[in-house]
Amino acid sequence: MQVWFLGRNLNEYIKMFKLDMGELEGKRILDCNAGASSFTAQMRERGFDVKAADKLYNKSPRELENIAEESIKGLIRSHGEFMDKLKGLFKDKNGLIENRIKTYKIFIKDYEENPDHYIPAELPKLPFKDNEFHLLLSGNLLFLYEETFNYKFHLKSIQEMLRVAQEIRVYPIQNIHKKRRSIYLTRLLKNFTSLEISIEETPYILRDQAREMLKIKKTT
Repeated sequence: MQVWFLGRNLNEYIKMFKLDMGELEGKRILDCNAGASSFTAQMRERGFDVKAADKLYNKSPRELENIAEESIKGLIRSHGEFMDKLKGLFKDKNGLIENRIKTYKIFIKDYEENPDHYIPAELPKLPFKDNEFHLLLSGNLLFLYEETFNYKFHLKSIQEMLRVAQEIRVYPIQNIHKKRRSIYLTRLLKNFTSLEISIEETPYILRDQAREMLKIKKTT
């Protein structure tokens, strides 16, 4: 299964992860498996302390630009019939495509100008200290691709994210191809019963059924 190198913008992140901008002031934030998202660039422009991590951040800006362009083409070819199903965010398929292009261009510019904000890293191992971040956001990788990434990968990834951050938020928790919650979710959460766990409905709806976010927070 293809994992696209695409990205979402700040407005989408606010909806996906139910972010309260006031609560984020003074917090250290990590966007994990950030891809070509413009979240880090847009947040830092507003004065927030945000970094991004992705396994492809060892590549040059031009290489990533080419990869993003190919991902756009692949997305159109493979998923054109339901690209307009991001409810309430885009008028139509063209609006979505334009957004994705604008988003990765903002990312590329910031990646080139501020390389220290972008760290090469790949789950389930992150090159950060324990509790280095107050909040870690992870979108559109875990649970979504359960056919590609097995249960062990999901468990180790969640454990690693909780090592480096005091709170994590993961969206979505659905396998959107099967139109149900991931088969790993219930089993996985049994490993974290000592922590604060919640599943929250978000205003960001990925296609017709993926509208839930997982939040796990350390109690100490």
